Amino acid sequence: MRNTMPELFAPSIHGRAGQRPTIGVLSTWAIYEGTSLDWYAHTLLRGMRAAARDHGCDLLLGCGIGLPSGPRESRTAWAITGTGINFIPVGAWNADGLIIIPDNLSDVQSAYVQDLIRAGYPVIATTAEQPWPLVAIDNAGGIRLALDHLLEHGHRAIAFVAGNTGGGGDSAERLHAYEEGLRAAGIALEPRLVAYGDLSYTGGVGAMQRILAAGVPFSAVLASNDQS
Repeated sequence: MRNTMPELFAPSIHGRAGQRPTIGVLSTWAIYEGTSLDWYAHTLLRGMRAAARDHGCDLLLGCGIGLPSGPRESRTAWAITGTGINFIPVGAWNADGLIIIPDNLSDVQSAYVQDLIRAGYPVIATTAEQPWPLVAIDNAGGIRLALDHLLEHGHRAIAFVAGNTGGGGDSAERLHAYEEGLRAAGIALEPRLVAYGDLSYTGGVGAMQRILAAGVPFSAVLASNDQS
C-alpha cells in the first residue's frame, strides 16, 4: 500500500453551510455490469464507505454502467462533457472532495484533475497514472509474490494475462513486475505467452485463447487481476 495523500477526510472539510461533508467518488470505467458490482470496485467502495461513516461524511458515487454480457464500455465516464465521454454529475460543484478511480485518463480528463489540484481542491486517486495524491495497492509486490510462488514450485514457462493494452497505472505496473521477475530469475521473456485481458472476465477468456493458439508450451498462468 502506497499513501501519498493529504487527509481527505480531515476536519478542514466541513461541507456546505455546516452540512455533512460530501465526498464524490468518480470512476472513469463501468464498475457495474448490470446490477453486479465489479469485485475490485466493491473492495474499494467498502473501504470508502467505512471511512466516510467513521468521519461523518456522505458519499456521492459517479460511475459507468456496462452490460453483463456485452463488450467493455469504450466510452469513459467523467464529470465534464466531451467526445467519447458519458457525463456523470459528480464533481467540484456538488462534492467537498473527490476520490478518483481512474483508467487511462485522456488529456482532457488529466487536465481537469490537475486544474482542481492546482486550485487547492482535495483530490485523491487509486492508481499512479498521474503525479497526484495517491492511495494505491502494491502492484509490483503482489505480482512478484505470485510469480515467486510459481517459480518455487518449479515453473519456468509462465504465461501472463495482462491488463489494458498500452495503458499506464495498475496494468503497466503489473506487466512490468512480471517482466522484471522473469529477468531476475534468468528467464527470457516469451512475448507469445503474454496477452491482454482488459481486466475483465470476457477479456481474460480471449487472452487465454490467444496464448493457447500461439502454441508455445507453458506450465502455469499468472493473471493481472482476479476477473481475468
